[in-house]
Amino acid sequence: MLNRRGFRYIAKTAARQTTRPFTIVVVDIDNYKAINDRHGHAVGDDVLERLAAVLVDAVGKSGVVGRLGGDEFAIAGSLDRISAIGLANRIRAAQIGLPCEPRITVSVGAVVYESKLRPATDGALVDLALKTADRALFEAKNAGRDTYRVVCGDPS
Repeated sequence: MLNRRGFRYIAKTAARQTTRPFTIVVVDIDNYKAINDRHGHAVGDDVLERLAAVLVDAVGKSGVVGRLGGDEFAIAGSLDRISAIGLANRIRAAQIGLPCEPRITVSVGAVVYESKLRPATDGALVDLALKTADRALFEAKNAGRDTYRVVCGDPS
């Protein structure tokens, strides 16, 4: 699992090399602090490890996964909008519960750049995509959690 810096580096490389759509997905565990408070940090760490495994499995070879910090993870890959929605649903449908906390949900935010009209540099694209996906994640959380939002990053 890459850290934030490693993820950003690999995502920039992927953005530079692809001529296909480019997508950043941000995943956050719903009410993670409450899990830690109720069951302790060892259980919280177990939840993080289980989600990391789910993300790596869901993405397969079509993207890269990194932990941005805390309970927030990111995925970068060449996904169109339909594929990004499918990925968000696979992630949400995965079972990451524990006996002491059987229903653990996640919220997902994603941005898809389908056209070649992208910010001037790969670093600018990745930074903008992370911010945009994070805003989409915030919208998903405000919609009640355990949901997703996929937005278009292409200029209108």
